[in-house]
Amino acid sequence: MTDLEATLTPAQLGEVLDRSPLFAGIGRPDALAAVAAAQTVALPPDAILFTPGQVSVHLYLIVAGELIGSRDAAGRERIARFVPGDCLGGPAMSVHSIPLTFILAKTRSQLLVFDREATWNLIGSLPKVAANLLRIQSLRPHMAVG
Repeated sequence: MTDLEATLTPAQLGEVLDRSPLFAGIGRPDALAAVAAAQTVALPPDAILFTPGQVSVHLYLIVAGELIGSRDAAGRERIARFVPGDCLGGPAMSVHSIPLTFILAKTRSQLLVFDREATWNLIGSLPKVAANLLRIQSLRPHMAVG
């Protein structure tokens, strides 16, 4: 049993995917099948996912917990909040994505992780994901976090 299975039931994961902008316009069965190959990572509170200037080579989908974007590593200068269904990173649309802010876990969080190949496979099996990624990235140009 993975950490994700211990935390979320398939129905709960389905609910996260239903409200995720990454899977907008994609049915739950297809979304669940698409994420089956993703790895999971658990972040404790205050763990840093991205630092300014760090090259992102993964796409992350938050499935539990809360992350924040902050100008400082301690999270005192918050500029964004990310909740289940939100995604960060997104190497598939460009060579790499370079965050301009710190992204850290506010609470214990779990994320699905897609490396570059898995992201391309996701796009290949569900082309709508490419348009969704572009839409998500265009809404966060000031942060360059995906």
